[in-house]
Amino acid sequence: MKKKYKIILIVIAVLAIALFITHKILSWDEPPPQDDDLIIQRADVRDEQNAFYYLKQLDRKGILVKPAEDERLYKMMQGEEEWDCEYVEKIINRNLEVFTVVEKAIRCKVFQPTSPRSYLESDTRNLITDHLSWKAVNLFRQRKQKEAFDEAVKLVRLGHIMQGPRGNRFVYFRGGYIKRIGFERLRSFATETSLPPDVLRKYIEELASCGVPEQGLINAIKDDYRSICERIDDLAAGRTTMKYCYGYPFYPKRLGSTWLLMPNRTKRKFAETARIFIENVPRVYADMEIPEDIPRSFPPIVGVTKKIPMEKNSAGKIVYMWHTPHTRRMLVRKCFQNTEAELTRTLIALKCYKLIHGELPETLQELVPDYIDEIPIDDYNGQPLRYSQKKRIIYSVGYDLKDSGGPTRKQLEKYREHFYSTDDPAILIDF
Repeated sequence: MKKKYKIILIVIAVLAIALFITHKILSWDEPPPQDDDLIIQRADVRDEQNAFYYLKQLDRKGILVKPAEDERLYKMMQGEEEWDCEYVEKIINRNLEVFTVVEKAIRCKVFQPTSPRSYLESDTRNLITDHLSWKAVNLFRQRKQKEAFDEAVKLVRLGHIMQGPRGNRFVYFRGGYIKRIGFERLRSFATETSLPPDVLRKYIEELASCGVPEQGLINAIKDDYRSICERIDDLAAGRTTMKYCYGYPFYPKRLGSTWLLMPNRTKRKFAETARIFIENVPRVYADMEIPEDIPRSFPPIVGVTKKIPMEKNSAGKIVYMWHTPHTRRMLVRKCFQNTEAELTRTLIALKCYKLIHGELPETLQELVPDYIDEIPIDDYNGQPLRYSQKKRIIYSVGYDLKDSGGPTRKQLEKYREHFYSTDDPAILIDF
């Protein structure tokens, strides 16, 4: 009887050892990926030469506009309430420090966060954009049109500096937002301005260099990769969970390096994908070469099926499917931001033409070379921007790369502040 128990125990021990060895073999992870090329190179920048140093000071200022004032200003900006120049002037004068800090920041050529994870708070971003927007609109209402244009250009320049080659993904996105508000102000001013063409031409020239800085986008992609690697490490160490991050509740809280999550293999896949995205940064959308197996959209939440996907490295694949579409959209967004800059320049050039000739040109070619050096390029397909004198619109083919003839006036009026929501992103020529 004892011999029988011994045999059973030996069999159990052998099976346990075999299972352990099998688990180790199946869970074997590869060495860490070589990713030195995906590290953001930081420069030695003195505080007084760093725009971040100045703007970060505003993080500590708190709310400078009372809720009631903010609500009234919002209604005035939306046209829901009559514009009150004296009221806005009082708020601006009370917060002159904001403009002083922005002036110092714009004079800097570098925007480098003090650490890889430093960024401007969203409240600070809103503080800057709101105050400069209020001031620009107020100047325009006071018939100080050139000063209003200058203030709107400051928004664009500030956003452009933030998107520069020394930032991270946080400041890159915030810079893009600030720049977009500046372009919106410029387009609204161009519609009503009576400034002479010689003055407007200077703004057309200045905006020619305000597209997306390629190195800034590359750094945003690299920073996104680093952030994802940190997320993978956190999942492996149990500092966060698949349920908390992605809504998959049936994974173990601590994944470690197992059959379900192979950290190094997952990081290598992300590194390879990041390099593909970086290679495509200089290209227009039509020329981008992105393999079809790189996800375009987010996956469904399979946690509701109440079972763990038992596929090898399934957690790593889920992380990949969740994060890659976001990074991929940076490239699409780059095309829109470049196209928005060119659409804005073209609108101002058309205004110059209209002020001199009293009517719009039949084609954009008539703007060359008196108002622009060449017809601005659509960053989606690499071809000149589209224009319809009849519809009174300038437009892009958009990410579907199909020229649908541009949206109708009704569509544009519906999406006036979000004109990229139409099939062919366009702006209305309302003069």
